[in-house]
This record gives sequence, structure tokens and C-alpha cells, in this order.
Amino acid sequence: MEPFMIYSGKHVFHFTKFESALRIIATQSLKFGRFENMNDIAEVKREVYGIISADIIDSELSKYQSISLTLDKPSHRGFKIDPLWGHYAQGGNGACLVFDKDKLSQRVVEQFGEKAKIAPINYLPNFSNAIFTEGDSQEAVEKYIEDNLEDIFFTKSLDWEYEQELRILIKEDRENEKYLCWDDALIAVILCLPKVINYKESPEFRIMKSMLPAIPILNYTTSLGNKELLDENGGKVCDIIGEDLQILFE
Repeated sequence: MEPFMIYSGKHVFHFTKFESALRIIATQSLKFGRFENMNDIAEVKREVYGIISADIIDSELSKYQSISLTLDKPSHRGFKIDPLWGHYAQGGNGACLVFDKDKLSQRVVEQFGEKAKIAPINYLPNFSNAIFTEGDSQEAVEKYIEDNLEDIFFTKSLDWEYEQELRILIKEDRENEKYLCWDDALIAVILCLPKVINYKESPEFRIMKSMLPAIPILNYTTSLGNKELLDENGGKVCDIIGEDLQILFE
């Protein structure tokens, strides 16, 4: 297999439940999530200080929705972060969807234009989720949030640094659920399946392959601390302990 998963900086990853992965593939779209459903308690409910009602500020904040992806790093590959498999992918029984970052960013621009913002999360040791606004009208609150998107939506506590998050942010009416159509940006699917012995005979592999016959369905395994990414026939796709060996010897 062509070693397309060697680190290039062009991969982003989305960990999810297996059933959710099937829906994402069937609809060719990623659903934007609401901050009230985040697992970071600092984003679920914020401290609000100002002369205007906190309900108005909360109402304005609730209009923002996001998609979370995981960035790739040469010394910490995005698909080998075991806590993400545990937290978001059913304890390793879910899926990790691999996207071409440039193509996915282009889809965002095409569908949402200037309404969308794509940026990595900045992790801070002294993070605060507090919002201070002197505005006395809803319009003033709206402008304050728009002027401070980086601080409000793209900073988190250093505790979350391991997630290497890339966030796509849009603003929409509260009632509307929004989706990003990824078109041709999906380049691979990774399954973990820690309890499965025969990977290619597993229902998960067979279902995924039937839906994506032309897309590699890779297998992420861990054994005695050794982490490997294998192709459909069990061959090693790339070295992922530390930096890729191919990079070190270039």
C-alpha cells in the first residue's frame, strides 16, 4: 500500500461511535454540535459578568455551533491518542475518520464562507471561561462575542492539550441543525476493535468496506506498548512510535 498515512501535516481525524460513523458516511456530512453538549464543563456553562442579563448573553452564545477534529503531529500522530479512542469512539470499538485537511477546509469555505472560522485550540495554563461585557443591549453583546471569538471559542485549559483540537465554528439560528458536506475529503477510516481477533472477518470491517469499497479501512492496534497502523491485509502502514522513520532519514 502506498504509505499515504506518513506524517504530512495534511491529515485531520474525527473520532466517533461506530453507528455515528455510518451515518456520517451515509450522508457524507459532519454535524455541527452545540456547546451545551460539550464534555468540557467550562464550555457547557460560562461565567458571565456584565450589566446586561446573563440570559441574553447565554442566548447569543447558544447560536454558535462547532465541529471538533484532531490535528496530526510528527511526534504525536492524531490517530494514536488512546484517550480519544476511549472518550469518543466507544472505548476503541468506534471509528476514526481521516480527512484531507485542505480539502475539508475548502468545503467549509464553499458552504459557509466568512460565516465560518477554522483554527486550532490554544491551550492555556491559566484558562478562564469568564465573559466580561459592558454592553447594555443585545446588539452590543453580539458585537462583543464576534470581536472575541478567539478568546471565547478557541481557548481551553491546558488539561485538554492532548486532544490537539482543530475547531470549525459557525453561527446559526438556535433552531437550525447544520451539517458540513465533506464530499471527497475522506481519505481513510481507522478501526481499533481491541477485542476482535480476525480483523477482516469482523462485522465492523465488512460493513465499513461495503460502504466504502475504494477507501482504505485501516486497523489501529496496541500490544505491549507497541502501537501500529495496519492495512487491510495486516501489513504495517507506517511507523508511529515517535517520529516517522521515513521523516528521520530524509
